[in-house]
Amino acid sequence: HNQRAPADEKISLGDIITSVCGVTGRADVMRKALDCIGEMEVVVRRPKTISIDSLAKGSKPWGLQLSRQSRASALLVRSVLDSGAVAEWNEAAPDGARICAGDCIMSVNGASGDVDALHELICSSDRLDLVVLRTSS
Repeated sequence: HNQRAPADEKISLGDIITSVCGVTGRADVMRKALDCIGEMEVVVRRPKTISIDSLAKGSKPWGLQLSRQSRASALLVRSVLDSGAVAEWNEAAPDGARICAGDCIMSVNGASGDVDALHELICSSDRLDLVVLRTSS
């Protein structure tokens, strides 16, 4: 597929396969559906990357509940609290630039890859430059 497809239709790293030959749900079941004979239909959802520069903490806490898993390369935003620097940012930001539950923080102040280091950077910084991946619409 990728050899013939235009650039914007190629399956890329980070894309999320949501259906294979009409099968949705569990990854192991969709993986078995890849063995279907004949023409294969694969439905892919492409995550959106959001860059946020100079998010300032001020005197408030960040107001984020984060989840980190071993061997993961991103922090999951579990929730944005009603009060805090992120909630203030969200009030002023356009819809597409708000930080939301379910977002994945991929980079903090230029660092990426180690979730423990990303978490520590958030906790110890008064200003954040973030790269966030949004997998939901």
